[in-house]
Amino acid sequence: MCLDKKRAWIVTGTASGILTLWDIRFGLMIKTWKTVSATTSGSSRIYQCVIHPCRGRGRWIIVAVETTQSTSQNVPSTLLEIWDIETTKLVETYGTRVISKVPATLEEPQDHSGGVTEPTAAAAIVALVRARQHGLGIQGTRRPSSEIPPREPILNGPSPDIRALVVGHEFGGHSTISRSVGSSLNAEGHSAVGRGYMVSGSEDRKLTLWDISKVERTTILSGAELDNEKPSYRYFPLPECFERSDGHQISTTSSSSSSTTSYVETWMTSAQTSQQNRPSQRMTLLTNSQQNLLRPHQDTITALACIDSPFRYGIVSGDRAGGIKVWRVDGAD
Repeated sequence: MCLDKKRAWIVTGTASGILTLWDIRFGLMIKTWKTVSATTSGSSRIYQCVIHPCRGRGRWIIVAVETTQSTSQNVPSTLLEIWDIETTKLVETYGTRVISKVPATLEEPQDHSGGVTEPTAAAAIVALVRARQHGLGIQGTRRPSSEIPPREPILNGPSPDIRALVVGHEFGGHSTISRSVGSSLNAEGHSAVGRGYMVSGSEDRKLTLWDISKVERTTILSGAELDNEKPSYRYFPLPECFERSDGHQISTTSSSSSSTTSYVETWMTSAQTSQQNRPSQRMTLLTNSQQNLLRPHQDTITALACIDSPFRYGIVSGDRAGGIKVWRVDGAD
């Protein structure tokens, strides 16, 4: 649920991706609509819903939705949808994608003599691996079931779904949040005090500090697999129509003059990194968990809060396993 600061209206989100605007002064349902993620995929759970801290004059809401796996690397998975509840229009989105950076490989030399040649070593290894996968021996005979080693079940990695979300005008200056929305916005509907920020906790245990005014200043506070993992952030114009699974198209803008902005988090992976990012097996997960007990969250982040006492730039996060961590962000200015 998302409550207006003047307690005039409330927006509710459901597990099927439906948003409903209520007038709580008279107990009336004003309108109801589906998120784009729910329309394209059929159903998309809504995890969080908050008022935009610095845009829309208190009429924009930020909705954390369940992501769907994209078949194309150029199409990001939507994490957040920003809606104008007055016009029921999608105005902004935040998404993430992974782009594989495959190094250039040399082609194997081809034989143009026309004679029968022996298979190369690489081809022999590929044939052997395929035979092993089908339970066959080197000679092509099926191996007994007792000789086939049992394979451990492969567990799918956690999704980047945002489960907890905290917003504000200026990170570290939380006193500005309590001011009325009208007094802190300029003529264009942007915040006149602070640049706006979001702190998100996701299912893949990442804690991210989003800079709303300059998305390229966004940083991952904790949860990256490697210390040198640093995604890039930039914005793209979003197409005005999305195609649903049944072939129909839906419009995300009410007029052709208005445009929707998409802020995308892009991860670059090489061929070696993509092999390391495959779903881990059970023993690998247990070993990594034991080695990272004193490191960031080991389960889904479900609760977040910002504090300015006893120190500024503080964040308190809680996960599904019951762990609570207090963070102090250095260099947040």
